[in-house]
Order: sequence, then C-alpha cells, then structure tokens
Amino acid sequence: MSLLVPALLASAAASAAITCTGGGGTTTLGLPTLVVIPRDTTMPVGTLLTPWVAGPERPYTFTCNAPGGSGYVRGVSRNASGLVSAGILVPAPPGYALDVTVAQSGVPGVGIAVYYRPYLRGWQTGFRSGLPDWGRTSIDYTGTGAGNQLGGQIFTALVKTAGVVSAGNIVPMEVATILATSSGTAVGGGATPDRYRIPAIRIQAGACVIPSDTRVALGDQKRTAFTAHGATGPWVDFRIPVTGCPAALTSIEYGLRSVNGFPPDPADSAKGVIAIAPGGAKGIGIQLWDNATGAAVPPYPTRMGLRGFVPGTAAYTLDLRARMYQTLPATEPGPVDAQVEITMMYR
Repeated sequence: MSLLVPALLASAAASAAITCTGGGGTTTLGLPTLVVIPRDTTMPVGTLLTPWVAGPERPYTFTCNAPGGSGYVRGVSRNASGLVSAGILVPAPPGYALDVTVAQSGVPGVGIAVYYRPYLRGWQTGFRSGLPDWGRTSIDYTGTGAGNQLGGQIFTALVKTAGVVSAGNIVPMEVATILATSSGTAVGGGATPDRYRIPAIRIQAGACVIPSDTRVALGDQKRTAFTAHGATGPWVDFRIPVTGCPAALTSIEYGLRSVNGFPPDPADSAKGVIAIAPGGAKGIGIQLWDNATGAAVPPYPTRMGLRGFVPGTAAYTLDLRARMYQTLPATEPGPVDAQVEITMMYR
C-alpha cells in the first residue's frame, strides 16, 4: 500500500490547456542523523521522536499558465510511492488543523510523518484531507491567466509507531515528490517533479542511568596481615544500581577502567587487581570481583555482560566486591585510595 500526502499540482476542466514550468529540484531535509531514544514505555504511540523539521519555503516551485475557460488550477502532492503506511495518524505541525499519515521507516517502532504546506495565491493553512491522491481536490484556485505560482514547504518528523522502539538505521530515502498536475494527470509545458529526501538516520537507544559517585570503604587494615605477594584483606560487598535502561536494548556490557592503572605484575591485573593512587601505601592494590558471575573483573577495555539482562527490563544491579591485595613482596603503610570509571556498552 503506497502512502500519499499533500503537495501542489494544477487541475482544470480542460487539462490539456494548462501548462507549467519549474520543479526539478532535489532537497535533502534536515532531520538529525542521530536520534537517541529514551526509555520509551512511558511514551504513547504517536509521540514525536523529533520535532517537526521544516524544509525550505518554495512558494514558486511551478509557474502555470491557465488560459481563459480552462477552469481550476489546483494544488496536490504525494509521498514517494515506496513509502508504506504505518497505520497511524499524527497532528500536523502547530497551526495546521489536520492529521498526517505516518509511513514506515524500516526501523521497528519508528515512522516518518510528512506534511506539505501549500502555496497558492498565498500560504495555505492546510488541506481538506491529510492524504490526497493525485487529482483529488485539496485547494481550489479558480483564477486563469499566465504566471500562476504554485509551491509549498515540506515538514517532516520521526514518530513512535509501536510500544517498543528498536535501535537501527533508517536508510536515505525519498519521502515526497511534488509535481504540477491537472485532474490527476501531469500537465504539459516542461514542469518536472520536485523531490524531497531524508538523510541516513541512526536510531540509538538511550543510556542507562548509574550513580555519578559510589564510595566503597575497605576500612583500616594492619600491615602485618600482608606478608607476601598475593596476600589479601577481607572482601567488602557493594552494589551499583543501573536504572532507566531503554526498552530497545538487546544487550548491555560493562567495563571498569582504572584511573591509576594496574600493578606491575600482569598476572595480578588478570585477577582484577588495579593500582592505587600515587602517594599511598606501597605494595598494595585493590582487587575487584563480580559476584553475579563469580569471576574477577577483567582489565579494561575488556567488558563483561550484564548478568540477568532481559530486553525491555529497566533496572539492574552491578553486584561487586573489593578487597586489598598485596602486589609486591613487601609493603609500606599509607592511604589506600583508587578510582575506577564505569563504561557501559549498549546494543
């Protein structure tokens, strides 16, 4: 099923008598090339995922000559025949009182709405129908004579069309073709279609929310507890909430990047040990462990899958533990401070 929307054409009782020139342009509309979708279960179907984006005003796209007795000159447009209806309507941009049919975009849950604001003896407020076919009356222009100007302005927006919006890519495509016609037939005189396209658009799920700062107190520990490389202190469990995850995600991975680097022995790094801040205790690092997987947190940039991930679930918990770990044969007392940054990878 092809999707059709408003544009401008010419029509008359004696179509052969009307001639038009102009058109022939191709305009790429300024929709954003990256659209980040927040967690969308709270957004109803029909919500605009982008604002309406206005194309250039082109009031004089076509110049039509309508000799006396030729009847009406009318304006109509249609979308590119490749677009298919998504089965929903959305209100036109503010100030235009009608509904606009939404087309499928190729990304599940995301549609494309196209509105055409016509110019015919001045800017018009809208069509009698949001979806006129070729030759269907939208605006009547009863004048005759030479130099009748027809044109308009395209508006586009992305729209939520399903309960869950998927991440993906909208390919560049033509979304509207404007052509001067009369009673559904292209007029003579050399007018050519005016075409409107959208760019490639990446639909990306928004990020989950994690606290900006989580502090873990390992407590004071005696130097005498650390007598050899590999000696450890007691574990301290801690949890980091992960909330607001978008429903469109298909996987979540996380990594912990040590701000202070790693201990000198690579074998310690493989056990999840990170270095502490300069100026602190000597020969001591901190070991990080993932309770959910029962494994050491690997050194960044290696990431681990979020245990228990289920698409559409909003909230999770990173269940971790930490302890002091001796990294050298001998130690010296001092503060034990370390900092890690959490990096999340979404698909």
